[in-house]
Amino acid sequence: MTQARRRSQSASQPAVVQVHTRRAYSDGRNGQLHLTTAYPSGGGFDERTPLVCLHPESATGTWFESLLPELGRERSVYAPDLPAHGYSDPAPGTALGLADHVAAIGDFLDSMRLRAVDMVGHQLGALIAAELAVQRPQQVRRVVLVSMPDIAPASAPSATRPVTVAKPASARLAAITQQTLLLYPADAPASVKRLEPVQGQHAASSLSQRTDELYDTAAPELARLLRTFLDR
Repeated sequence: MTQARRRSQSASQPAVVQVHTRRAYSDGRNGQLHLTTAYPSGGGFDERTPLVCLHPESATGTWFESLLPELGRERSVYAPDLPAHGYSDPAPGTALGLADHVAAIGDFLDSMRLRAVDMVGHQLGALIAAELAVQRPQQVRRVVLVSMPDIAPASAPSATRPVTVAKPASARLAAITQQTLLLYPADAPASVKRLEPVQGQHAASSLSQRTDELYDTAAPELARLLRTFLDR
């Protein structure tokens, strides 16, 4: 076989992208934030907007374990353990309000010097992503909210901040100006109010998969759905 033919065959075959995963820590106001990252082997020059994945209450960043290699083919993906969850400080079980989680993830974005990010959040993670989208409209580009609860509990008062009044999900969504995708698994809990898109840049979709399927056997399908929304 001539060298020309070898080059021609090599050019016709898509390059295999190797996805790297690793664990890391980031410093913040509550101590260290533990996270799992995935990123392509291309060196970052052709990467798309980084993605931050935020898990629900009583879970960890491993919630997105099956999604990381799927989405890490073309972008860096970060799946932190929220404060007081998994290996993140403070100790598990510490009572933290929504504002504390929002501030901690904000610290993470600042420490990584991420100029633009997309966000995916599930339940508590969705509330955090929604708040960050409102607070950081120049930094948070697009948002995916999975099973976002209708109303978040008010956070407890502390010496440095007053109690935070709970807001209905519809009010939170109305304040988001970025393109937003609302996803509802087949087993979305009763606390989740299926909201219609509030503005033209928002979209909503009911899924046929249950939550456990969505992040396991259906992870490749979910990754395709997310990729279509994030990259369009």
